[in-house]
Amino acid sequence: GTYNDNDPTAATIAAGTKRVICSAEQGAVVTPPHNLAGTNRVIYAAGQIVPNTSTNSAALLNRPYYIPVMISTPRTIDAVMCRIAIAGTTGSVGKGALYAATLAGAPGTKIVESATVATDTTGLKVFSLTKRRYKPGLYYIGIVFDVAAPNFTNPAPVGMVAPLNNDPGTMLVGTAAQYEVSTGTVFPATAAPVAVRGIDETPLVALRLA
Repeated sequence: GTYNDNDPTAATIAAGTKRVICSAEQGAVVTPPHNLAGTNRVIYAAGQIVPNTSTNSAALLNRPYYIPVMISTPRTIDAVMCRIAIAGTTGSVGKGALYAATLAGAPGTKIVESATVATDTTGLKVFSLTKRRYKPGLYYIGIVFDVAAPNFTNPAPVGMVAPLNNDPGTMLVGTAAQYEVSTGTVFPATAAPVAVRGIDETPLVALRLA
C-alpha cells in the first residue's frame, strides 16, 4: 500500500493477509537529574523548581520544617518525597507529614505523618503516608530529621518566588519554609513555627500522587 508520513490515515492495504508495522518518533525531553518524580506523579511545593545543577544544605535536627504546597484539584496523596544529597551518619532518620493551613494561611493542624525513614544513605527518600483524598487548597508539607543531619537537595534558586507571609524577598532569596523546635522526630498536633528558612536552606519536596 501507500503511506504518507504526515497522514497515517492515508495508508491503504490491498486485499489479503498483510502484516502492518507501525512506528512513531518523539522528541526527547531531558529530565533534570535531581527531580523527585521518576516514574511517579508528584506535586512540588509552592514555587519550587527542580534544579539542573544540585545544591544542598544541612538539615536542622529536631526542627519540623513546614513548606507550603497548593493542591489545585481533588487528589489522592500517599507520600512525601525528598532527595538526600549527603547522607547523615549511622542512625540518621527523617519523617514526613502533611498539615492543613489555617484561615490566615499559616501551617495549622497535622493531618497525617509517616513512620521514620533512614536518611543515612543518599538518594530519593519516600515517607509513606496513609492514602487519603484531599480537597483543593493550601497545605503544608512537614519534614523533620533526627540523630545525624543529612544534607538535602535544595530547589533551584533562579525563578523562585517567596510564597509565605507576603515576604517581599527577591528572586534569589525569600521565605520558603517555616520551622519550630521539637524533640526527636515529633511532629506537633498543631504547628507553631517560630522562625523561617530561605530557599537555599529548604529541601526540595513533593507529594506523591497515588
